[in-house]
Amino acid sequence: EASSEPKAQWNSQETNALLAFLFSKLSEAGDGSNFKSQTFSSAASVLSQAHLLTAGPLKTAKHCKTKWMSLKQMYGNIEAYHSLSGVHWDSERGAGIEGEAAW
Repeated sequence: EASSEPKAQWNSQETNALLAFLFSKLSEAGDGSNFKSQTFSSAASVLSQAHLLTAGPLKTAKHCKTKWMSLKQMYGNIEAYHSLSGVHWDSERGAGIEGEAAW
């Protein structure tokens, strides 16, 4: 089923602003850093007022929640990879997989 809501396109400034806002509200988060719907609505409002949009639609509460969940999953994946024995990770180049090995 196709969504009628336009797909969000996030730039790094919007992502950083979302994270800064959510981190400021971390005491309101439940188990597993899950925020209530109102927090995502407030985040969307803050992003709109910050005028950081460069592409795509204005961010909605749904966009903000989806982005947060995606970032949490990505962080969890990186942490799981990082905890493996014999693997490399750094904040600049990630796992450092380049060239043919990346594909």
